[in-house]
Amino acid sequence: MLFPWDEINNIEMQIVELPKNEDGSVDPEACADIILDYLIYCYVMGRDNIDEDMRIDAREMKDTIYRRIAGEDFEQRAKRWATQGEIYGLLTVLHTETQRVFNESMHHFAKRKGYATKTWNTMEDDRVRDTHQYLQDMEVPIDAMFYTYDGDGAEFPGDFTLPQNNCNCRCYLTFN
Repeated sequence: MLFPWDEINNIEMQIVELPKNEDGSVDPEACADIILDYLIYCYVMGRDNIDEDMRIDAREMKDTIYRRIAGEDFEQRAKRWATQGEIYGLLTVLHTETQRVFNESMHHFAKRKGYATKTWNTMEDDRVRDTHQYLQDMEVPIDAMFYTYDGDGAEFPGDFTLPQNNCNCRCYLTFN
């Protein structure tokens, strides 16, 4: 399986190396463009992990990438952090949105392909948060939600209602 975070260091470097203004801010448009390009790549990678011959619906891809979370889409969050000169915030947006778009894409294509179940997988290392370790190897019907022990629910990694369950997540699904 291909993972989007295997190549994310190159994208991080593009953001970190952007010229800084006197106030420490970076060009918000440039940051949003870098992240958008990578999110498109992540959406395609999610599709490719299911079936690279399946047609991509441009509207569905745009809706996935620009999904509003807590009232903002990725572009608004990235521009806010860039304007504030907060590189760590930009990188958190990059990591979190990469994960969400990748998993949401795989989920869309797995449903379209006719898979019946999905299984939650962690990276099985010491960085996995407790609420996600709880979900390790849990299998549910394709249309069902995963619920953590704190009551938060998601259809796929990156889809939780609580930010602490989404930020910098590295979990992924497999399908049967």
